Amino acid sequence: MRPVGLHLRLTDSLPDLLEKALRLKLSTFQSFLTYSKSAQSRVYFTNTLIKQFLQLRREHFKDIYAHASYWVNLSNKEHNGMHVLAQEIRLAHRLEFTHLVLHPGTAHESAPRLEGINVLAYNLNELHKKERSLIFVLENTAHGNLSIGGDLEDFELLLERLDQPERIKFCIDTAHAYSFGYDLCDQEKRTQFIELAQRICGDQLVLLHANDTLEKCGSKIDKHAIIGTGNIGSSLQQILNHPYMVNIPIILELPVVTEQDEVAALERLHDWIKN
Repeated sequence: MRPVGLHLRLTDSLPDLLEKALRLKLSTFQSFLTYSKSAQSRVYFTNTLIKQFLQLRREHFKDIYAHASYWVNLSNKEHNGMHVLAQEIRLAHRLEFTHLVLHPGTAHESAPRLEGINVLAYNLNELHKKERSLIFVLENTAHGNLSIGGDLEDFELLLERLDQPERIKFCIDTAHAYSFGYDLCDQEKRTQFIELAQRICGDQLVLLHANDTLEKCGSKIDKHAIIGTGNIGSSLQQILNHPYMVNIPIILELPVVTEQDEVAALERLHDWIKN
């Protein structure tokens, strides 16, 4: 069965996070490993909490996804948050996350975008020298200018620069793609986008962030909406059920809503991919 999950917000209680995943009958989930208020907001868990988490995790879940914090910027030589990423990788290992989702980041303001891609390739090559089990997953972004990864062709240039290109995996976020400027509501342009993703990502596409947005196409604004209520709307169903993407695991990244709204969004998603 196709894995479907939610991005769950990290709390002080690790077991609560997993218990919510079980209560919502999720087959996978995603979570940050650093509180978002500050790059220094590290997460500390007692050995008892970690033991309880691992017991539930091993019993009920196969692949689970950590999301690197937004303080990490792998496309910049300076202020790149690598120390934060190192902490998150260590915690991901302790909690037995299988994948780490990364935003590519932004090139330095005095450097061209291609230099940002070169820096990203260097940092990923260094990470792959040290890391053998955790799978790094690059996500497309909504932003323009010096931001890397809004244009999917950035990933094509990146792959040419990686020592082991087959090891990097990809995540497509539909809200990001739409906000960047890929019109997913127009049938012809949607098909062109999917074909572009297939050409560049191929079988290295391992995750879909099935998100909607209230922002306009090309706005470059990253702001999610409950699926089916935004400007992408039911066109999202066509993407999720396209032959190239039909078996890819799905994570919903919803805005802050009630658990009742989360359940309704999951029900809509399951109905879409079932039909």
